[in-house]
Amino acid sequence: MLSRKEVISLLVTMSLLVLLSSAALAVKGEALDTVIDEYNQAPMLQEMVDAGEISDVEDRLPKNPMVIEPWHEIGEYGGTWHRFSTSQDWIFWANYLYDWSLVRWTKDSTEIAPNIVVEWDSNEEKTSWTFHLREGAKWSDGEAITTEDIRFWWEDMAQDPGHAESIPEWGRAPNGERMELNIVDDYTFQMNFAVSSPLLLERLAIWCDGQLRSYTIAPSHYLKQFHPRYSDEYDDYVTVQEKDNFLLNPEVPVLSAWMLVEEEVGERVRWERNPYYWVVDTAGNQLPYIDEVDMRYVADAEVMKLRVMEGQADLLTPARPDIFSVRELPLVLQSEERGNYRTIRWGGGSGAVFTYYPNREHQDPDKKELYNTPEFNRALSHALNRQEMIDTLYFGEGYPTTGTYHPAAIEYRRTEEGREMFEKWRDSYVEYDPEKAGSLLDEIGVVDQTGDGWRDLPNGESLVLRIDMSSGARDEYFDINEMTQEFWQDVGLNTEINTVAGAQLGIMDSEQTYDILGNRGNEEGHDNITFPVWLAPFWGEYWEGLKGQYFALRHDPDLIEAQLDRDPRDREPPFMVPEPGSAVDRLQKLMAQAMEEPDSYARDQLVFDMIDIHIEEGPFWIGTVGTPPASPGIVKNNFHNVPYAEELEWGGRVYPWTQSYPGQVLPAQYFMTEE
Repeated sequence: MLSRKEVISLLVTMSLLVLLSSAALAVKGEALDTVIDEYNQAPMLQEMVDAGEISDVEDRLPKNPMVIEPWHEIGEYGGTWHRFSTSQDWIFWANYLYDWSLVRWTKDSTEIAPNIVVEWDSNEEKTSWTFHLREGAKWSDGEAITTEDIRFWWEDMAQDPGHAESIPEWGRAPNGERMELNIVDDYTFQMNFAVSSPLLLERLAIWCDGQLRSYTIAPSHYLKQFHPRYSDEYDDYVTVQEKDNFLLNPEVPVLSAWMLVEEEVGERVRWERNPYYWVVDTAGNQLPYIDEVDMRYVADAEVMKLRVMEGQADLLTPARPDIFSVRELPLVLQSEERGNYRTIRWGGGSGAVFTYYPNREHQDPDKKELYNTPEFNRALSHALNRQEMIDTLYFGEGYPTTGTYHPAAIEYRRTEEGREMFEKWRDSYVEYDPEKAGSLLDEIGVVDQTGDGWRDLPNGESLVLRIDMSSGARDEYFDINEMTQEFWQDVGLNTEINTVAGAQLGIMDSEQTYDILGNRGNEEGHDNITFPVWLAPFWGEYWEGLKGQYFALRHDPDLIEAQLDRDPRDREPPFMVPEPGSAVDRLQKLMAQAMEEPDSYARDQLVFDMIDIHIEEGPFWIGTVGTPPASPGIVKNNFHNVPYAEELEWGGRVYPWTQSYPGQVLPAQYFMTEE
């Protein structure tokens, strides 16, 4: 077992070596506006052309393929990429396949680039957006991608009351009026809104394959045969919804670099290159380079760790799945020679990696009052020794934070005022000062009234803080909670850790029946508004989730009005109306205004007004560590074009589901050589 001093020395050495090895590499991996005169294809596809099974590569590609400059070098064709998964639904693999998105994040989610859509524009008010599809691009079965695939998604899936697909939040105005889709021709369509929709591009880029698809396009020619509107054979939507799952159904056409060709239920899946993939490198080579991906299910994470360190996996990126904890980095490094791999480290991308949410909608009125008292939450925050968390769990990487989104959020980057607001929010109530914490608790009457050594509620009743967390959380979350328990106990607060199954915790979250939720923090966001759940209650999760659900239902006033006489938790879905003039009421109104503000600088000011409320009346939730590293990953020495953290705009942002990592770094340009 390495000593702490040896671990730190090893980390410093590794960091210097990685920096030196990558310093000469240009920042690449981006789509280029380049014309290619001649195209090449993989040998396995040339064999299919020779056999008459598919047409020539020039005929399979669109008029203007996406051209990618590989991260390090033009690759070689061939090979099987071996992977493991701890999930039988293979959901982590979906985050590698970022090809369904109409537009895509690039540069660590700081910019938006073309994808299936190659051009777009809007009117000045941002109420009407026009999009142009990549003409000639095809589904994996060779059928053309057209606006019919957009129309089918919107009319026959999202708006069909029988289908499980629903209208996305961005598809409605606050009064409930739906977006209007106007099909101009086979490759041009318009999205028209009753109010300004300035963040539409950002909303189209998020989620994507982390939620199976981008929810804006579907293979209509295939799905229609199972849809009740188009087939007399089906009178329900069960079959069409099952057929639409590209992770489990080899028949459904896809847009991704690889397509599912074989499944052994619960054991293994195999993906082969998509002959109609619409992306090439700068030498005209149709991607992907790698022929197939072989993924096997491993139930036990410890068994998977051993297999990875023995070199049985070709690539394990620092997330999806993140089986190693950050504290296991020395172990991963020690096994490099044995496993014939190199270790990679990317940034986690979290504004606050782990966050505590005292239940401000608590069913216990005494705790509800306490958790809505700013001095109590400030005491909890000042009691945390975040620097000790950073040094102990993250080898000194990261910074103490009470909150904020990631520093890459555009409001923070756009102006000096934005940078100042970021620092002001980050540093509010972050100082480790147990004496101040104790004084704040004394001030509000949270003192030991029974002489048992623990502080009580102001009314004299026993006070126990229960941190509710998922039993399947990352190792570091358990470590953080144990440290937090000690810190809060040090100021006289009796604290327990309660682990529950993830599904049960989700119910507790949506119904707001937890005590203090210990869960992920500000991981999302190209900006503060695109996915604003930490800026204001936005939907039924995290802080004040019942009021967040009310905000999500704002487009359906009749549903709200019909249930106001029922208990908030008995409503369908559960929701609570914010008290007029309260912090949440003001935050939600500012957020609604910001989401419709077409001027970016005016929108920033609204965001800053919201941050001021957090600082002056909060914290409403309590962050811990900002931008720590993700869990370590491994790359076999014969596996290439995987970027180093230093090459990525912000060092990588792997944890946020909205960022579609590692899809952003274009796995289609990975390649393999002989060992």
